[in-house]
Amino acid sequence: MDDYIYFEINDRKLKMNKNDSNDLWIYFEFMGKRLIKNPRWNKVGIWVESNNYCRCSIDNNKYWFHRVVYYAWNQDWDIDFEPRKNPIDHKDHNTQNNDISNLRVGTISLNQQNKKHVKGYCWHKRNQSYYARITVNGKQHSLGGYKTKEEAHQAYLDAKKIFHEW
Repeated sequence: MDDYIYFEINDRKLKMNKNDSNDLWIYFEFMGKRLIKNPRWNKVGIWVESNNYCRCSIDNNKYWFHRVVYYAWNQDWDIDFEPRKNPIDHKDHNTQNNDISNLRVGTISLNQQNKKHVKGYCWHKRNQSYYARITVNGKQHSLGGYKTKEEAHQAYLDAKKIFHEW
C-alpha cells in the first residue's frame, strides 16, 4: 500500500506522506527545460516565518504550507485563489500543526472568531470606563461600559459564546 498522496502544483509532481504532512517531496526530471538523466524525488524544505506560519517553495513560488497540505488532500479546492478570500483555518490555533485533521476551509470572519488572545474591550477616556464590544458579521456591537478590565473582558467572553459559533 502506498503511503503517499500524489498531486501537482504549477505542473510539478509532488507527493506527501499521508501520515506525516511534513514529509513533502517534489519530482525532478527537468533542469530548466532540459531533461535530466536521473529523475528523482527531492524533499521540499519547510521553514517557519516570523508570523509563526510554515512556508515552502515549489519552483521558486512560495506557498503557505497549510494551504499545500489542504490542497494535497482536496485537489478540487483552488490553492491559487486569493488566500485572504479563501482562508484555511487551524482548528487548534497552532499554526505549525499542519495535519489535515486540524485544517478546514474558513472565512475571514471565522479566522477572526478563532483568535485566542483578544481583549474585547477598550478604555473610554471621557466616561472613565472600559467598553466591551464584539464584531458579528462585520458589524460592531457594544456590550456596555464597565469599571474594570476584568468585567469588560468577561462580558466579551460571554458574548463570544453566544455570537461566535466556533
